[in-house]
Amino acid sequence: MKPVFSTESELDFQAAFKRLTEAGIPVTEPPNHSEMPGYFVGPRSRTLCVWLDNQYEDACLLLGNPNHVVQNPVDWREFNHVQEEVRRQHSAALSKFNERALSWCIGIGALGLLFFGAYRVFR
Repeated sequence: MKPVFSTESELDFQAAFKRLTEAGIPVTEPPNHSEMPGYFVGPRSRTLCVWLDNQYEDACLLLGNPNHVVQNPVDWREFNHVQEEVRRQHSAALSKFNERALSWCIGIGALGLLFFGAYRVFR
């Protein structure tokens, strides 16, 4: 994800967002844009990043020239499907990790109770 646009104006931000997305360039506003390298941002600044690095040049050209034709616009249906699949896989992996961590905690807790019981009995 590369930062392509930064502004403090809400109107400029919305216009850039609309121009890029309508041209087939998916963009997002990172949650913590103050850590984006190369961008000094103030408290009211908003930053747009392109999702696909290979569309960075097209995004820059489109922001400079509204008549620029994007070389490889994104099929939104496919892009949204891929994003949903990634979210689902991430959620499944996180759920599996949580399940394993909980199993380990229960196992260690049970082992601790067993040792504590043995200590109390054979003391």
